[in-house]
Amino acid sequence: MANATIRVQFGNPDGSAAGGHLSAEIDTRPQGLNGVRTSFSPGETAYILVYKSDNVGITDTICSAGSLSAQGSAVVTVTEELMFEDDTLTFNKKRCLEFAEEILRRGIKIKWSANSRCDVDLETMVMLKKAGARLFCVGVESGDQVVLDQMKKAMKVERVRQFFKDAKKAGIKLHGCFMVGNPGETKETLETTLNFAKELNPDTAQFFPIMVYPGTEAYQWAKSNGFLTTSDFREWLTPDGMHNSIVSRPGLSNTELVEFCDRARKEFYIRPSYIFRKMIDGLTDLQEFKRLAKGGWTLGRHIFRGTYGGGKK
Repeated sequence: MANATIRVQFGNPDGSAAGGHLSAEIDTRPQGLNGVRTSFSPGETAYILVYKSDNVGITDTICSAGSLSAQGSAVVTVTEELMFEDDTLTFNKKRCLEFAEEILRRGIKIKWSANSRCDVDLETMVMLKKAGARLFCVGVESGDQVVLDQMKKAMKVERVRQFFKDAKKAGIKLHGCFMVGNPGETKETLETTLNFAKELNPDTAQFFPIMVYPGTEAYQWAKSNGFLTTSDFREWLTPDGMHNSIVSRPGLSNTELVEFCDRARKEFYIRPSYIFRKMIDGLTDLQEFKRLAKGGWTLGRHIFRGTYGGGKK
């Protein structure tokens, strides 16, 4: 697609000063989206962090990838797409529609992706699509209602089904995230989730074992029940840097969770119907072809090797 120029404005659209704190900087966090990079050449994509106080509204700024000047604004060039790392961009419908309307009002022509819950209505998604939405990353987590309820997900399986149907109607692609090993999980519910993933058929999918972070309810659940295999955070990853699991309980070990994710990933992606669908997508959209080629190469290096790759479990 053609280059798009976006202005990062510190203040209100009418030119007046914003009524609260607003600042931005290149994401230089060690585990940030830019990795260890802190400088970028023209035409390259860089991610920025935007900080604002609660009294600064969504229409007070439109931000994008690129470097920023010390003054109040910066003009940057985006060659492909933005990823809005808002925790859940679509959570508030009013805010979401304001966001889309502001992009359209300013005539910004750029494709973008964002995190979303599985409860956005068709009307909102159609509006977001007009404003450039290409893909939503959604946390489906499980296809079993009991597991969803014990996670306090506040989501019904049927609502998820409807969301996926509506997203297809709106023309928004979906990346489905499935997390296994939650309270109430069994070997049977694992298979329910895998079958659900195939039924929903998102454009891409990831399957991860549960990661319980200190300070969360999930961590207390695992710790109080004696399900943690270690207190060494280095064990959260394999020696190769792949996701591991430290939550093991009777009837469903941490190793079984990881191996299920490996199998689920393989079964999802090697379906003939899925491969054919992606071939059609790539043939009808050059940018999608580039993404599929890059993603396929990366995925192919891991999908048959598995997380442990024959190493120590």
